[in-house]
Amino acid sequence: MAVRVRVRISRGNKSKVLVVLVNGGAESEEPVIALRPEEAEELDLSIDNFDLIEVELASGRHIVSCLKIKY
Repeated sequence: MAVRVRVRISRGNKSKVLVVLVNGGAESEEPVIALRPEEAEELDLSIDNFDLIEVELASGRHIVSCLKIKY
């Protein structure tokens, strides 16, 4: 069962509250939160540093941006 929760992502003096999908069946070796480019820009995260990855969803295969952030 997929669950959505509200999380606050902070970087410096900026923060943003997002609703994120958890336990959706995806697996990775480290935690990942996917952000739309405009959300990343609001947090001063440069989209130039994002990697493009291919993901497979119920709706098909998609190319998305991924930025690994150390916490």
